Amino acid sequence: MLSVALLGHARCGTDFKGETIVGDPRCVELCRPDQPFAPGYGNACSSVSVKNCIAVCQERIAGASTLCTSCLLEGAFFDQPTASVPLVCERQTAREPGTPAKTECKGRYNGVVCKFTNGNDAAEINCYKLWYPELEAQICKPTFEPISRCADACPAR
Repeated sequence: MLSVALLGHARCGTDFKGETIVGDPRCVELCRPDQPFAPGYGNACSSVSVKNCIAVCQERIAGASTLCTSCLLEGAFFDQPTASVPLVCERQTAREPGTPAKTECKGRYNGVVCKFTNGNDAAEINCYKLWYPELEAQICKPTFEPISRCADACPAR
């Protein structure tokens, strides 16, 4: 039983852009940033915001029982930047008999227009790289349910 209790408080690390960030494994898991589906594309959380998320999470659960900790972390999430470009896709008529029709997609974001054939993953990724160049954002933050919601599980809080 003692080993289980100690395991729950072991420090765990995550490799983030070449830097190992350590903390309570529950908080490290909560604060793990999403990776873009292609390198060089999209916004990413900075290591500062990941460390801050872990610190806030650890402060929230410090000294809490397992039941209380579960309640305090229920519904929590790490608010991260997302990317969404409205695409218009049109099925093109086959130019030669016997060849399949293609679906051409076109999107516009931040003044940049890019087209790709649906199913051409490399071309689609290149469009997303144009629309969302890789930027490190420091705006990522954890969001938790109100502590009052856990009054029964956490009577001392």
